[in-house]
Amino acid sequence: AAITPLLNAMENTNASVFVHVISDVASAGTLIMMAADNVYVNPYSQLVFHQSSFGLYSVSSTVEAAVTHTLKSTRELIRNSYKYFFTSEELDRMLNGVEYFLNKEEFDERYARRNEAITAEIEAAKVAAPLEIKKPRTKKTNPVQLSE
Repeated sequence: AAITPLLNAMENTNASVFVHVISDVASAGTLIMMAADNVYVNPYSQLVFHQSSFGLYSVSSTVEAAVTHTLKSTRELIRNSYKYFFTSEELDRMLNGVEYFLNKEEFDERYARRNEAITAEIEAAKVAAPLEIKKPRTKKTNPVQLSE
């Protein structure tokens, strides 16, 4: 997916990544949101989550091969990016064409539940294999102070 380099950069930076949604977000924009360390959604914003969309124009065998490859990789990306945010059943429906439309309140509820699940998963992994846990990246926690 074309968004992969940005998602990888967000995952590997030592900086804290904050996303402020000021309007509507859909498609790859939701993947960016989910890769951030913190997300704030303005009231009245609408969020649309769906399976990948793309278009190709070429020889039919090339189109078929590209679609097969793209679907495989984007399905994995969607499952990993939206893990705990959507249920397994919701992800199955999304990957079969269902779109999910969320407002701020719905997003905030799911996002908080997702973050709790991720924290619990990390804590369980620490208990299960304390020496095998990769040290988490150091994140900046204080905003940059600008002098006047």
